[in-house]
Amino acid sequence: MTAQKHGFPRPFFFGILRPDEQISGAREMDLWPQRHIDGFEVKCEVVSLDAGVLAIEIAVSRTGDADFRQRWSLPRFVTFADERVARQHAELVLSGILSVDPATGEPRYGIL
Repeated sequence: MTAQKHGFPRPFFFGILRPDEQISGAREMDLWPQRHIDGFEVKCEVVSLDAGVLAIEIAVSRTGDADFRQRWSLPRFVTFADERVARQHAELVLSGILSVDPATGEPRYGIL
């Protein structure tokens, strides 16, 4: 399942691939900073909004429930021009998520 199938911006993939290797669903999962919080898998993804404009989205799925997938923008919308800086910020954002609302899957943040 890719972000484009659902009308979301296309995520950038970080990591080194061999010339003969393609990104698979399993490989894709390993490339994003992620944590398990309150029975949810929470990932921060860097997405391309426009040429040279990047943003961060939070992807939340419920462990054991393939149908439950939510995407959330950051509480304060920030854009980036540099992929490395965006990924570093995504890692910080992920560390600031304290819990996940059990009904909606919305991330709850501490201080960002």
